[in-house]
Amino acid sequence: MASRDINEPQHALRFLDVHEESEGMFLPIQDFETTPLVSLNEAVVPIQTIIPDVKHMIKTVKANSGESEDGLTRDESNSIRLYSLEWQPREKSLFYILNRALRADNRQQLKPWLLFLRLILTALAHLPSTSLTVYRGINMDLTAKYRP
Repeated sequence: MASRDINEPQHALRFLDVHEESEGMFLPIQDFETTPLVSLNEAVVPIQTIIPDVKHMIKTVKANSGESEDGLTRDESNSIRLYSLEWQPREKSLFYILNRALRADNRQQLKPWLLFLRLILTALAHLPSTSLTVYRGINMDLTAKYRP
């Protein structure tokens, strides 16, 4: 079974980064609305200096992708897969680096990410809607952080 091969404590880190979340509000992402929708290969060009392995990551994602069953284009579907891909070490994963940029006070750090953000957010908007409850369990007391 594949789940046996997963290092559970390490794997759980992806879902337990609440301690890295900012408590403040951020300004909107400048120029996002006017950013064009481009292919996945074009979308990652500006982030190649931030993530040197991104081309290899794309090859990995494309090698493991098939026909989309949800109506997404290949690039849309692969942008979600690319975001979800955990690289080793974890800190070199696209999701980790992008999340850090999204949490940064300096919104200029998001400039290189605009094309990728446009693609992945378009993909997510095209996914069929569903209604369900998602639980997030963590082993820490956050009541003070989320009091009304």
